[in-house]
Amino acid sequence: MKHILPLTYEPKIPDVCSGECTQTIRPISYTKPKNVGDQVMFHGWDEKPYRSKWNFRTPYWKIIESFDIHFVETSNGVVIRKADKNLNFHTLSKTEMNKLAVLDGFKNIEKMFAEFHRMYGDDVWEKLFTVIRWEFGVKKGG
Repeated sequence: MKHILPLTYEPKIPDVCSGECTQTIRPISYTKPKNVGDQVMFHGWDEKPYRSKWNFRTPYWKIIESFDIHFVETSNGVVIRKADKNLNFHTLSKTEMNKLAVLDGFKNIEKMFAEFHRMYGDDVWEKLFTVIRWEFGVKKGG
């Protein structure tokens, strides 16, 4: 399946286009799940999203990893829980959370969570997110 996703987080756009960043985290889509082997292409808007022309688009790249996460507030701060194939969740270590954040273009998990909270508000606690990783420069099919 082919997926076309908008990329509107300005600091991330050059890194995705250059291949420096090969991960995005999006609210889960139950109608269009992103699976390993699917293809993903990103685009930006010239002006207002959904009301302007695209100002860039990437080629399609092959998705090489996809999994679901959610944010949980604990007495020790925010943690990320990752789902396995059976939707059993386990808590990531601080090292794993920081790696996830760095792969998404953030300095650490605290910076990433601050941005997610800014974008989604308190809904961040209720949403499931999908982590999508792709292989830069490798197209699948046509």
